[in-house]
Amino acid sequence: MLFNKSFLILLFIAILLSEGCISERDLLRKREINMTAFKNDSLNHGYSNNSDLNNYNLWTNLYECKTFKKDTTNQVSITSIILNLKQNQLTVTAMNYDKPINQILLKGKLKKDYLIIKRNLFLIPIPFLYFRHREKRVLISNDVNNNLILLSGSEDFLWILFAGGYNSVSFNRYSKIK
Repeated sequence: MLFNKSFLILLFIAILLSEGCISERDLLRKREINMTAFKNDSLNHGYSNNSDLNNYNLWTNLYECKTFKKDTTNQVSITSIILNLKQNQLTVTAMNYDKPINQILLKGKLKKDYLIIKRNLFLIPIPFLYFRHREKRVLISNDVNNNLILLSGSEDFLWILFAGGYNSVSFNRYSKIK
């Protein structure tokens, strides 16, 4: 009986330790385009809500950095996103033409070529019964045409008797609105 308890404890610890996190280095390694030298005011513009590369919109991507709760903003009515960076705080405003619909404030850290948004982490560890790990990390920069470059990593892991999960890294480019 002692062997079974020890084995289960070691198995649980191994699962917890094997569960990684999303790092800046992982995101930067998977980027598909070079980012330009980053300046504080280079983000302070309006951008399209729809990505040039896939179907993932900017508001959803940035909203998940704040909370994993469901967003009640009507996605169809968002025509553009206005970003304003001041002292490591990024204000994100969803716009319907000239009318603001919703606004969030994200904290981040300026690096040489990018701004990294403080990660959103959700963790519930209850040994042997339930374990939930959910994480979102985003890097923001510009390309040579001043379009917005967004590298985002998501990870979701759940363990209730059995373990399962996923992780993904996405690369998105959003056009600057002139």
